[in-house]
Formats: sequence, C-alpha cells, structure tokens
Amino acid sequence: MAEFVSRLAIQNEDPVGLATAALLVYRLLESQAEADMLKAQLAADGPFGAGGKSTR
Repeated sequence: MAEFVSRLAIQNEDPVGLATAALLVYRLLESQAEADMLKAQLAADGPFGAGGKSTR
C-alpha cells in the first residue's frame, strides 16, 4: 500500500496532499474495522455481557 501511494504521489501535482489524503483514508478504514470488531464482540456477548447476568 505504501509503495502504491508513494508512486501515485510522485506522479501527482500535489504529492503531499495526496499522501495526506491516503493516510487519512487508511486511518478511517482502520478505525472502522476496529469498530466493526468491537460491535461483533458486543453482539456475541449478548445484552448482559459474557456472564449472562445483569450487572445492576
């Protein structure tokens, strides 16, 4: 991925802007993947967590 962005930035009129945008998109995708994993874990644990009992 880094090699692709590097080559694309060299060919672009604004290499810094392109590299910055690519980094932002990468971080957004990474954050979304983490959020999706957390959502799946919470769904697997059920409404009361892994123990099955309310904590209240």
